[in-house]
Amino acid sequence: MIGKCLLAFVITVAATNGVLAGVAPAYTITDLGNLGATGGGPFFPRYINENNQVVGVSPTGAPGGAFSAYSSLNGSPMTNIGGLGGNSVGFAVNNAGVIVGQSESAGVTTGTRWIGGVPAAVPGLAGPNNAVGGINNFGQIAGWMDAPSGGAVAYRLTGTTLENFGNLGGLVSDINGMNAEGRFVGNSQTAAGGFTSFRAFISSATGNSLIDLGVLGGSDNISLAFGINDAGVVIGTSSFFQPAPFVFTSRGFRWENGVMSEIPRPAGFEVLSPSGINNAGVVVGRVTPDAFSSADSAFIHADGQLQFLTDLLVPSLAGWRITNGWEINDGGFIAAEAVDPSGVVRNVLLNPIPEPAALVWVVMGVAGLAVRRRF
Repeated sequence: MIGKCLLAFVITVAATNGVLAGVAPAYTITDLGNLGATGGGPFFPRYINENNQVVGVSPTGAPGGAFSAYSSLNGSPMTNIGGLGGNSVGFAVNNAGVIVGQSESAGVTTGTRWIGGVPAAVPGLAGPNNAVGGINNFGQIAGWMDAPSGGAVAYRLTGTTLENFGNLGGLVSDINGMNAEGRFVGNSQTAAGGFTSFRAFISSATGNSLIDLGVLGGSDNISLAFGINDAGVVIGTSSFFQPAPFVFTSRGFRWENGVMSEIPRPAGFEVLSPSGINNAGVVVGRVTPDAFSSADSAFIHADGQLQFLTDLLVPSLAGWRITNGWEINDGGFIAAEAVDPSGVVRNVLLNPIPEPAALVWVVMGVAGLAVRRRF
């Protein structure tokens, strides 16, 4: 009886802290440092794998200067992983630690893959310009490459087999994620051209084509896709843009089995942009009051409930502000952008409390105690 009561207590505490329930847990912060940045950007943690390896980009000196791809494993200070000369960016990493992204030198962008920390150009891609935006645990990669007729096309590379997925009639601008089935998401212009022709897409389940996901409706005229999980759930934004007089509003969406639904914006915010989704369907991203504001606030959205990540920090971290949740893994760890109490932008790892692995050991320990008392 005592063992059962203790086990029930642990389960109750776990649910209260969001490990078993849909409520987000509290978080601590691990500061990942920088690569010598003295300010400016680009500076963001782009992806996190299931081993809590974060990859992204950091300036290496003064604002407007060089920047480089970085890697941080389980909260260790970020390491400069270089590139192929010039600047570089790490966009994604799989559970084997293979990182993908791009290197930029002399006006040419080269798709880059880091294996064992060593960068190399991805062979077989059309060029001279190409990039890699996604990788899965089977080693498949996806990105964009120059098209012989001009513009760019999406591709998937499996081993040495290169598949050309074309575009939506205009220019492919980005590839932003890939799942275990090899499906990838991104954004492309349609044949109409212009800024308002950008549409979110997902690659087809069979064949080599891109599926236009459309917009949420209403007056929206732009959509962008930023992530996909292994269940094929896509996240992104559906926006309205008007150049004169200038108007820009943005709504977050989830797309699943052909249906696009809205992630509602909190009151007082005109822009909501999801960045990452895990296999439990938990979404992270940012909101901002309007297109001109720099007062970004990171959020987590699960089971229809949106919470601000700053509000979920442990009390000892008062003064920190989480501005963007870039990606979340299945363990609930979040690669995020933050502003420290002195106002400096930091790349951080948000650690959930209690950590899921620690909870398992607690439950096992209590269960063992129950068995010992019984016998």
